[in-house]
This record gives sequence, C-alpha cells and structure tokens, in this order.
Amino acid sequence: MQLLRGSLLSPITETNFRRDAFKVFLVSDRVREIVCERPQYHGGIGTSRGGTFVMEFETKLCGVGWYEKELSASNADIGVIENNIELVTSDDVSEAAFPAFLSTELTSPPKSTKSVVRLNIKTLAECPEMRLYLCHGRQIHEKQESTIPIGSGIILPVSYNSGGKLMLAAMEVCEKLDQDLFAVAIYHETASNPPAPGDVLERKVVWTDPKNTEKAVQFNARIGVVEAVRE
Repeated sequence: MQLLRGSLLSPITETNFRRDAFKVFLVSDRVREIVCERPQYHGGIGTSRGGTFVMEFETKLCGVGWYEKELSASNADIGVIENNIELVTSDDVSEAAFPAFLSTELTSPPKSTKSVVRLNIKTLAECPEMRLYLCHGRQIHEKQESTIPIGSGIILPVSYNSGGKLMLAAMEVCEKLDQDLFAVAIYHETASNPPAPGDVLERKVVWTDPKNTEKAVQFNARIGVVEAVRE
C-alpha cells in the first residue's frame, strides 16, 4: 500500500473528488495503469516523537492504514492553496519517476518549462483555494494567511490558453528575482504547446454542495503573466 500526494489540477477541491476506487494512468518515465482510492481519515491518534501527527485512514482497496503528517499550521495552509489531494494504491509505484501526471485519460508525460513570471497574487489569502476555504467558515490562522507571501517551493495549479485550448498545469515557484518577479518551473504535458511570453496564468476553483448539486461557489484569480521562457 502506497500513498500518493499531489496537486489536483482540475477546478475542483478534494471535497468534490470521487470516493470510490478507480483506474488511472500514472504517466512519467513510462505509463503505468494503477487503481487508486481516496482515503477516509478517522482523525489523529497521537503525536510521534518527531513532531508529526499520526493519522488513521481506511479504504476499500487497502483496508486500514496509518500515515504520519507534519504538525504545522503553515504546512496546512500551503496544502490548501496547492489543492493537495492524497490517494492510496496497492500497485507498486516505487520505481516511478516524479513529477508525474495522474489521469483517467492517457496523456503525454510532464515536461518542465522554466520561465520568468510576474505574479499578480502576493499572499496565500489571494489564492482561489484559500478564499474558498475561508468562505466555508474555516477561518483558521486568518491573520497569518493574509500575510504569508507566495515563496519558493510552493506549487500552484494554473491554466493557460494554448492555441485556443485551455491547458492545465502546475507552477512551482523556484526563486524570487524582484518585487513580484519569480523564476518558476511550469509542468505541462509534453505534447501540448508550452507556455510562451505574454501568456496569462489563471486559476478557477469550484465547490459544489454534495447535498445540493445546484449550489455552487466559484473563485477565480489571475495568478500572473509569463514574462520570459528560459530554455
């Protein structure tokens, strides 16, 4: 049993993600067809010596398991804006190269395009996922969230228009170059057109009430603009 963690690029959050086991393609150095399931967490059952929180989860695919999470408010906030999702699989993915794409449709492997981006958002609180998170009354660390700047190591789900087609991608912030200018790596499909200077990077996230599918909340943000591509 292995736990996969990544950014959900689709314009939904983990709360609207399916609960059943499903087949997907893990695309990286090669294509692997695996079966995944979103774990159902039962809550914390203790704190380890290293300052991590031990979580118990259960899946129909793998039964009951345990997982250690770092106990940090800032890590939780970053997990929200990165739109993190965790999936469990019983298939062997130990030799898979990462980063990788996980998709129900066969896609081309991820490619990293190193770029310079001028960010329009400056703090975690400006990200659509965080605005949605706070919209539901989960106002934890509100004051802290409003001041935490977007910095190196953060991975943001983004989209850009490529030849009239909307492309989903992940943008890793690598280095701050100037006040709002950053060196980034944009991960996209190899077969798709890479981001180009002038491309606008955006993000839309939609939450639908599971009990009332006609009730939906949507947040949009202009993440930034590609200033240059470094090949």
